[in-house]
Amino acid sequence: MIPRLPARTALLVFGLCCSRAAYAQDDGIPAWTGERPFAVEVGNAAGSAPLGWLNLSMDFALSRYLSLAAGMGYGDGARQVSAMARVRIPGGSTSVGAIVHDIGVGWSMGRRTHSLPAPCQAQGLFDDQCSSPGDKVWEPAQRIDAEYSVELPLVASALVLRFFGGVSTIINTGSYFCDYMIGHIPQCQGKYASDGNIFPYMGVGLSILPGAFTRNTVSLTFDE
Repeated sequence: MIPRLPARTALLVFGLCCSRAAYAQDDGIPAWTGERPFAVEVGNAAGSAPLGWLNLSMDFALSRYLSLAAGMGYGDGARQVSAMARVRIPGGSTSVGAIVHDIGVGWSMGRRTHSLPAPCQAQGLFDDQCSSPGDKVWEPAQRIDAEYSVELPLVASALVLRFFGGVSTIINTGSYFCDYMIGHIPQCQGKYASDGNIFPYMGVGLSILPGAFTRNTVSLTFDE
């Protein structure tokens, strides 16, 4: 004889399954203000990027389509700091979450070194005083950054891979000094005075979304 089941039984709810169903019903962008109010990102980029070649930043949700990122990193032999606002645009979805395109504008500050062409080589002269390039050095450089990035979800949207690229423009253009060897011809003035003021960068970051992990739980309700 098959035993009779109680009127009310234990309920098993998988948060991960529920969260995936919710994603399929919205416009593809997670509700940051509820499910993931912030993300922590570890990034690697060219040394002239706003946060340097190795950095750590946090991305805070102001709304579903707008976030504010701020962080600190190391590049060009010194500390770099940055803040950026990003507009987030839906770009489709995968089995583990949404693909998102970001357009950002921000400010950054840190040391910037720009190497100049070897002195006198433009004139075809090669001698002891024309064999070493000089450098323009800002300590620090203040920059306006424009950036595009794409977010690719990993592991049920708890991890996100972000590829980014952009252009930085130095705004304190005259606040540099010439770094060159004694006896060589400095090239920081004249036709090289505007060199290095605008430069591209690119990199990749891995974001951890702490809020996403709270959905991947199993909850049980028992009857008395």
